[in-house]
Amino acid sequence: MLREILDDIQAARDGSLTAIPDSQVRRWMSTNDPEALGAIYALLTDAKLSQTIAPPLPFDEVFAFLLRYFEFCIRNDPQGEWVDNRFTAGSDFVSAFVSFWDARRESKYFGEMKSLLSRLYIEGSGELKDSIEQAVVEHLFERPDIRQFFADWQDDPQLRPAYDAGKLWAEGGGKSPLTESRRK
Repeated sequence: MLREILDDIQAARDGSLTAIPDSQVRRWMSTNDPEALGAIYALLTDAKLSQTIAPPLPFDEVFAFLLRYFEFCIRNDPQGEWVDNRFTAGSDFVSAFVSFWDARRESKYFGEMKSLLSRLYIEGSGELKDSIEQAVVEHLFERPDIRQFFADWQDDPQLRPAYDAGKLWAEGGGKSPLTESRRK
């Protein structure tokens, strides 16, 4: 399957393939192969490539895939050519969250992303918790409006350490390009 995905991505890039059927992309999205997941993620998140999917996939389907991909990568820290490791997936999670936030997507999407982070953090080992704090929460909290969205974590004994780490980072002047406004 990976070879098929990569061949179609290359053909779309060089213009010899103008459309990838949505049914084919959906079939690919059901895989559990880490490298294939990474290649599909590349297809879906590249504006030019994703336009070759015909008809376009509904945002909810793409969003569900993104959550599944982020969860897999953050939880498992895979290593490979196409798949993201825990930290790069965390950075991409932050970028997606901020992009959706600035695009004023429906609140349900932020609730789902927050719920995913909560679950991963609560269920995770110390190493996973540290990674979530450093790769995701600290950077999300650079934006005061997003930090406020996570304010309920202050009152949860299991999530408070993540909240405190993010707050400390932001109040200490932590800043990254991941959280720059995407509003035009």
